[in-house]
This record gives sequence, C-alpha cells and structure tokens, in this order.
Amino acid sequence: MKLVSEVESLAEVIDEYHAGIEEFMTGNCERSVLLLSHKFVTLGNPFGPWATGFDEVAAAMRRTSPNYQDGRAVAFDRIAEYVDDDVAYIVEVERLEAKVAKREYLQQVPLRTTSIFRPEEGTWKLVHRHVDLTNTIKTVASVIEPLSADELMAVS
Repeated sequence: MKLVSEVESLAEVIDEYHAGIEEFMTGNCERSVLLLSHKFVTLGNPFGPWATGFDEVAAAMRRTSPNYQDGRAVAFDRIAEYVDDDVAYIVEVERLEAKVAKREYLQQVPLRTTSIFRPEEGTWKLVHRHVDLTNTIKTVASVIEPLSADELMAVS
C-alpha cells in the first residue's frame, strides 16, 4: 500500500480508493479513511443520516465496515468522470461481494456511487461520497415510505 502522501496522480489515488473499498468489504475501513479530506468531507450512505466533517465521516465508516466480512471488489463500472485542476469526480457502479451482517454466505453488493475529489496537501483527497443501493428501475411507489395510518385516513 502506498502512503497517500506518496501518491501523485489522480489515477493512482482512484486506484488506492478502489483498493480501500475492497478492504472495506473485509471489515476494515482504515485504508479508506486515509483518503478523506481533513478540511471538509461529506458522506451519504444507505445506513444513516448524512455525515459531515472528517470525524463524523470516519466514525460512520468505522460503524459500517464491520458489517462486511471476507469480501472483495468484483468490478468498478465507470459511468462518468470529470477532471479539472480544482475538482474531479467519478460516477460508478461498484460491484462488490461479502458476507453481510454475519451471514455465512457471500452476497452481491452492487452500489451506485458518486465520489468527488479535490487537490489538498499535494494530493487528491475525497471530499464527498454518495452511495445508494438503487441499480435497477424502480416504481415511484417502491422508493417512498408507506403512508402512516393517519396519512391514509386524511387521503380517504
């Protein structure tokens, strides 16, 4: 593993980022934590509210990663990317697998992700990651919360 301070190009940072995601699927997020901006970072994941700032994001990652064991990254399907001198982003479907929530079998974990990087302290740092589980066409009704009993009464 290269130290983040030794990484010079965005391509190398993204390779290290992907390696960190693969390690995350084994229950260890520390490689990914090394890539976080200490100035400002946000995380939106399916397991909780938005995390803002290094401490909150690192804590959210440390809470989540133990849910995955014996996993790996199968592929990173790049959907889009943009790079200029001040910002870069990648949009991907991360095709991962792991034993999830202490199950004894490997489960496919496809994630739709957006990751934003910016130069900081001589390298590229992750400043935003958004993850969701939606990788197939869904109906509107399937993605909204069901109405409560009170709301159903008001509609009828």
